Amino acid sequence: MTAIWTQPRSWSVGELTTAALMNQHLRDNLDWLKTPPQGVYTSPSLVSVTSTSMVDILSPITVTSAGGAFLVGLQAGMSCSAASVIATFDLQVDGVSQGGATGIAFFNGTGAGTGFNPSFVFYVGPKTAGSHTFKLRASVSAGSASIYGTSGGYNTQFWVREI
Repeated sequence: MTAIWTQPRSWSVGELTTAALMNQHLRDNLDWLKTPPQGVYTSPSLVSVTSTSMVDILSPITVTSAGGAFLVGLQAGMSCSAASVIATFDLQVDGVSQGGATGIAFFNGTGAGTGFNPSFVFYVGPKTAGSHTFKLRASVSAGSASIYGTSGGYNTQFWVREI
């Protein structure tokens, strides 16, 4: 059964409760807090970013929201073609950029072929109840950036969780 959030009831003094009310307002809401709407995408293979304009990377995640805010994160193994390369990430929610021209996070390369761990968590304010699509985008200042997937022995994950 999918957990459903119900706006907590305002109890009146002396009001008797029933098992059904307690289940709806206590048990079901605790279940929702334990398993909120969320999605995870683990990259199976290498993603190469060569564009100086934002391009979609990884698969988008669609979450059916109860109307709350979200935490969005990325954990990756990555390398750039040179130390001077800057990799910039942006997040689109329902087609709207969250970071604008500067993105939400950027990372400097550490040298040709030298791996590093770009990771971030980003807060997205409350959205209306319903379906929302989260899309990760990236660009490079020059050269290229390689984001490694599970086929290369890395565990690159893009995730979304309603809070």
